[in-house]
Amino acid sequence: MTKYTTAKHIILNFMANHKCAVGDKILTESKIADLTGSSRITVRHAIRELKDQGFLESKRGKGTFLKKNIFSNSCFGVVNFLAVNDPNQSFPSYIQADLKKGGYDIKYMITGEKPDSQVLDQIKNSSGIIACGYITLQWVDFFLSTDIPTVIVGSNPVEKITTVKYDYKKAANLLVRHFALKNMKSIGLVCGQSSYLPAVEMHAGWLEGMNEYSLACNQKMILWSGIESTWAQLDLFFNQGTRFDAVIVESGALVPVLAYFWENRKICTPALGFIEEYGAKYELRESLTAAVFPKSIFQEAVEILFLQTKENRVQIVKIDPEIKV
Repeated sequence: MTKYTTAKHIILNFMANHKCAVGDKILTESKIADLTGSSRITVRHAIRELKDQGFLESKRGKGTFLKKNIFSNSCFGVVNFLAVNDPNQSFPSYIQADLKKGGYDIKYMITGEKPDSQVLDQIKNSSGIIACGYITLQWVDFFLSTDIPTVIVGSNPVEKITTVKYDYKKAANLLVRHFALKNMKSIGLVCGQSSYLPAVEMHAGWLEGMNEYSLACNQKMILWSGIESTWAQLDLFFNQGTRFDAVIVESGALVPVLAYFWENRKICTPALGFIEEYGAKYELRESLTAAVFPKSIFQEAVEILFLQTKENRVQIVKIDPEIKV
């Protein structure tokens, strides 16, 4: 939850607990700042948002007053999480708890391929939408038509709507740089299918890093495997005559790759680098290096959702990785 949102909810709960009624004048900015431990700039921003939401109103020369009755622990709105045509996608429980603490309810829905009347009923009177999954242009047009603040989560940046994603290109680039600085020259890549956007981004980052350090690269050094790399694919890739000093592996393919080298211990195991999304737990061994995303894309999406304005509505936000050895 952002500092503005936190300050906003502290103000509302304070007024509810003190049984303030419609027409009552609120505290001064300086007193609210002391109460919330926030700066006056943060308080001013929070008050402006509460005015926009109809909780407060200002009267010239008199001050700011409560416009709407509120109650302690009341719900200030509903955030809808839409898993678009993706039944396997869930909303992290720690984000749900954060929203609840801030006074927002969360509604979860698995949708079909296209928006329909059920989705319209679900998002009615919604404070915001967080969507992920298989977002099509039809969904983009639908979200824009609702005029509800919307953030898309995932690796399919849509230029018309704010999107939060992990920067897979930078992650692969950082891993190439890490291995190149250790004087490793032959660096392979095992990633997903060529139609899978994170895999395409990984490939672009790998290629950029190889060129940056003037390292030889060709198609034999890349395995477009899909998440579940088959044994035959791995066997062909690692026995084609290329001796790898290091291999960068998509996280979904890491376990099959490790199992392959465990079963084929006669083969010299290269150093392995992989991309670890927020919340994943891998125990790093001596030969493993991870490009880790330190922040959840869902957490970032929630924070951006509450800061969106019509003037600053569209942005592509990328979570930067860090190297972990």
